[in-house]
Amino acid sequence: PRSTLFPYTTLFRSAAGDSGPLRHRHGAARDLVLGVTVALSDGSIAQAGGRVIKNVAGYDLAKLFSGSLGTLGVITQVAVRLHPRPRATATATGATDDPARLQQAAIALSSSSLEAQALDVRWAAGEGLVLGRFAGVAAVEQAAAAERLLASAGVQARATDDDAELWVAQRAAQRGDGAVARVYGRPTQLRDACAAAQAAGATLAGRAAL
Repeated sequence: PRSTLFPYTTLFRSAAGDSGPLRHRHGAARDLVLGVTVALSDGSIAQAGGRVIKNVAGYDLAKLFSGSLGTLGVITQVAVRLHPRPRATATATGATDDPARLQQAAIALSSSSLEAQALDVRWAAGEGLVLGRFAGVAAVEQAAAAERLLASAGVQARATDDDAELWVAQRAAQRGDGAVARVYGRPTQLRDACAAAQAAGATLAGRAAL
């Protein structure tokens, strides 16, 4: 069943090209859009894509409208691909006040053979945190392995299967309380990004492996 809020948040995220921690596993919003119905500036209605993964050949206009912020047209309906919610999750975290160690830990976890559902990083007020979330029947075991890997990278590591509040806080940090700037860079530039956020008195939150 869908809540009344679901259609509106989905339309907004599609138009803004917004994404959260699950982008690590499932891709950005544009990767999940199968079809859209849009209202164009002249008042006409246009449709692109469909309701199934294999629909029609041609230009993928559904992805074009995703992230366009309404400049090409207003998205009025969107069909998205869904994924099942995992029965169990567990998260390994690594905390440090050293941006270089945070970068090292994030790279170590992202380049490991562990298959994370989400892999995020946060820096605020001189403290850094890398979070790796694992899902499925082996979630606890994978989080324990990630904990050992993070500890070997020189950060304060811990693992927990009671991880809901960790990700609520991570999403809140991404939204912020004021102006939000989207910044792109390589994982090897994470240290510099943390230093820039520290100098600006800002919070950095995002995908560690992307």
